[in-house]
Amino acid sequence: MNQYRARKRERRAWFFTGKTTATTPRVQSGSSSTRTSVDELIRIASHSQSLSALLALEKQTSSASDQPSTTRMLLVIVKLLSERRDWNELKEQVQALNKKHGQLRESTKKMVGAVMEVWEAGKAEEDEREGLTVCLRDVTEGKIFLELERAHLTRRLSAMLEAKGGVAEA
Repeated sequence: MNQYRARKRERRAWFFTGKTTATTPRVQSGSSSTRTSVDELIRIASHSQSLSALLALEKQTSSASDQPSTTRMLLVIVKLLSERRDWNELKEQVQALNKKHGQLRESTKKMVGAVMEVWEAGKAEEDEREGLTVCLRDVTEGKIFLELERAHLTRRLSAMLEAKGGVAEA
């Protein structure tokens, strides 16, 4: 019973002061353990294992409200999926991660920027580019901090549709 009360007191102290103790672990921003574990996860051969491990690590950093580490996890996930050319999974993960990170604006902005760089690099096929553009437009809809990116995406989408001959759609 005393251990329960001691832990409860520590949690209260942390809540009001923001100081961590030995029993309240927190992910530190840019910590070396986070960096080494990410590097190890990237080296894993199995795609599903590495992605699920990265998503678990990303969940841990986002729940700790660690902006730099969360941003790094999102960029690594985008890089991993784009290198493996798994465009459908990339679209799904971008939409899912966007929903989870409504409070972390900078992370979302950098993730959208990274996907736009993949688009500009020409790594995706023409059909996949259109799908990525539509996906990113859905992600950026209604977010004032992503209005510039949305304008660029709208312009790209209209140019692609005009090139296909769909002037009315554009």
